[in-house]
Amino acid sequence: RAQVWGYGFVLPEGGTRGGDMWIARVELDVPANAVVTTTADAGAGSLREAVAAVPTNGTVSFAPALAGQTITLTSDSLVLTKNVTIDATSAPGVTVSGNDTLRVFIVNAGVTAAARSLTIAHGYGFDLAGGILNNGSLTLDHCTVRDSHVGAVAADFWKGGGGIYN
Repeated sequence: RAQVWGYGFVLPEGGTRGGDMWIARVELDVPANAVVTTTADAGAGSLREAVAAVPTNGTVSFAPALAGQTITLTSDSLVLTKNVTIDATSAPGVTVSGNDTLRVFIVNAGVTAAARSLTIAHGYGFDLAGGILNNGSLTLDHCTVRDSHVGAVAADFWKGGGGIYN
C-alpha cells in the first residue's frame, strides 16, 4: 500500500511538442487510521499490517467484532518504529499474545506510542522484557499486562521486566 513500483503517462496528441516534461512531486495518500479486522498474525486486516500502514501519529483501532478475541503473534514481536496509538476501546477485551514464545511489543528509541484498553499477555523475552520492551515513550491507558515472563542463563542486575522493561 505504501510502495510505488512505476508510473505510466499518456500525453495528449502532440505531447510536449518536442520538449521535456517534468514531474516535481508525487505523494501517496496514506490514511491516518487503520482498522484491525482479523486475529491473524499478518496479512490483510491484521494488527501487524495496520501498524505498518498508518503514518506517523496515526491510530490503529479494532473492529467491534474482535471484542473478547485474542491476536496471537507467531512470526515476530510487533516493533513500533513511528509514533502511533493502538486503541482497542471499540473492541473491549482484545488481547495481543506472544504465545509464551515472543515478546509482544518493542517500542523503538525516539518513538512515542500509546495503547488504550488493550491486554498484552503471554509474552516471553530472553534476559529482559517479556511483554513490552520500551526504549521510547509509552503510555498505557486502561491496559493490562499479564502472564509474561523472561528467561535467562544467569541472574544479573539489569535483567528482568517480565511484564514491562523500560
